[in-house]
Amino acid sequence: MKDAARISELPTYTFGHCDVDALNDTLRLQSHGGPPLLMTDGIFATTGRMPPLEAYAVALQKYNGRMLIDESHGFGVVGQNGRGAAEYCRVEHLAATGATLSKAFCAQGATVPCSAQSANRLWTIAPLRGACAGSPLSAIAATASIEYTVARPEIHQHMSAMKDYFRTRLQGLAIEVLDSPAPIVSFSMGSREDMLHVQRRAWDRGIYIYHSTYLGAGNDGLIRCAIFRDHTRADIDALIDVLAG
Repeated sequence: MKDAARISELPTYTFGHCDVDALNDTLRLQSHGGPPLLMTDGIFATTGRMPPLEAYAVALQKYNGRMLIDESHGFGVVGQNGRGAAEYCRVEHLAATGATLSKAFCAQGATVPCSAQSANRLWTIAPLRGACAGSPLSAIAATASIEYTVARPEIHQHMSAMKDYFRTRLQGLAIEVLDSPAPIVSFSMGSREDMLHVQRRAWDRGIYIYHSTYLGAGNDGLIRCAIFRDHTRADIDALIDVLAG
């Protein structure tokens, strides 16, 4: 997001994380400029939290604004058709989206829906950190993966059911989890040392769970789990047994 803002060479402003009141204050103060473009993740990587996109849309409509949503962690897994948080929140009419193909589709590359003019400009911009120019082979593999997934909606349905089941089981242990449509489930279990101990205990039983210290995880970090298409109730029950200790 910061790289995109820098390349645009337009005035850039920030507001509090998922804070609609702060967004409204920012829009009011900067209303003398052109129509605003709000940039946000559709699903935040560390916690699986989805921003209040419906409220953002209401705020932006007063200023003829739009959103640019990074759907990297929502594309393929969130929304009725897997188009991401914008579809889930019904704000696609105000949103342009971009997404990676490396997560839900196990492919290489990304999608950037845009005009032919914008696409031609993108081809002339040097790749930024962590990116490459891509290849025809990557495009072919990604297309095949998307076609496979679209033809099998039961994959999406199963993943959604497992995500809900996992959250329900965690709540049964009195572990606080966010209510999110994303297959990312993060939670705290005491101190950093406590969570590292849980991680080691799970490893001893053949289960890998991730202790994340990434952005948004806080000083002690979080245990971050992701639901895959091949996870079953038995897999989740095995992890719950470890967490129950």
